[in-house]
Amino acid sequence: MNISLKSKVKYWFYFLRLCHKINDPVIQKNLKKSKSLYKRWGEYQTGSFENWWKEHSHLFSTKDSIEKLISGEPIEKDSLYLKIPYRYSPSTVSKIVHRMYKEEHDKRIVKDGKVKKVYGGVFQLSTTDIQTSQFDYYLRFTRDVYIELMNLEVIGTQKYRILSEKVFKKQKLKSSRKKDEVKRQIPFIGTSQTVENLDRLTRRYKTYSRNLLMSVSQGIFPGDYEEVGIKNQVQKRNSQHTINEPLKKKSKNAKGTPSNRFIKKSGLVQNSLWIDPRPNKFNKVSA
Repeated sequence: MNISLKSKVKYWFYFLRLCHKINDPVIQKNLKKSKSLYKRWGEYQTGSFENWWKEHSHLFSTKDSIEKLISGEPIEKDSLYLKIPYRYSPSTVSKIVHRMYKEEHDKRIVKDGKVKKVYGGVFQLSTTDIQTSQFDYYLRFTRDVYIELMNLEVIGTQKYRILSEKVFKKQKLKSSRKKDEVKRQIPFIGTSQTVENLDRLTRRYKTYSRNLLMSVSQGIFPGDYEEVGIKNQVQKRNSQHTINEPLKKKSKNAKGTPSNRFIKKSGLVQNSLWIDPRPNKFNKVSA
């Protein structure tokens, strides 16, 4: 998707402004730590984005964050280069690269309130895949719903959902002069939406707002703002229940009894009580 750098930075600019308006101690602490990082941005809290962009557009770069190194290319100091043998599985490589990159990244980001290094003096987005039409909705939710209610210390989901429906009724479908920019369905509107689905959407948008503000307050945009995938959530739930697994074999005395009546803990089978479907009969099953 060919979206201009200016369109992407615009949302970074507006989310940074919003960071200064939320009463969140963690975000405010991050802003103090990244103050020297954002010093190059000048007076970004006042004036229009258009005027600010004219003076500060040189701070940003469109260079891709991930490239395949070709033999003979010079090594640059603003990137991490790895030699990965093909014998490793993709999942193993993913874990190794994540760990190594995080270690090197943390050395170069804000530490003890001071910025040790900004790569080449140029700000780059943390991903090139930013769908600005969707960020228009994220920005509106963060500004008109999330910050509004968070500053009032409102908890739960209901009031966020009610205000979201009210706010997005006035929202027009995000359009663009560019043919390759996808129009996104306006959230929180539509008669077919159930309360359960709207609450789920509200919680998701609250997560987006929180994570985007956290990332921006640390000098990153957009960062890892999305929720953990459903697949990972299922894996997490399964891992939490691995100690309670059914036995594969049934006891002789438990003929016809489902295997999930038995509990396996720490590799040992404990005595378990089961109820015979026939009245007034109880049987104790042991290992």
